[in-house]
Amino acid sequence: MRHKKRGAPTYWPTAELSGSVQFEISSGAQFENADLISQEFGEEYLSTPQFDICSSFGDSTCHSPLIFILSPGSDPIGALCRFAQEREMDEADIQIISLGQGQK
Repeated sequence: MRHKKRGAPTYWPTAELSGSVQFEISSGAQFENADLISQEFGEEYLSTPQFDICSSFGDSTCHSPLIFILSPGSDPIGALCRFAQEREMDEADIQIISLGQGQK
């Protein structure tokens, strides 16, 4: 008798599971996904490269500018301003636009 592969359940009883059990299930899936990605594609797809503003600036053009999408706790403005000063750029060379919290 052959077993059929079943897809993901259409109903997942998360309301019936405690938060710690939900966390364990999602953590286990995350590690399984990481193992799969590592085996199929390589470790380089699992690590986040260190941001290099010099390299990124070199790749940018007036048609593909640098855009920073911030996460809580990150603030690249200081590094960006230092980079601009080192290259003797003035305020007209940098345009900072803030959408503000909750704006799209």
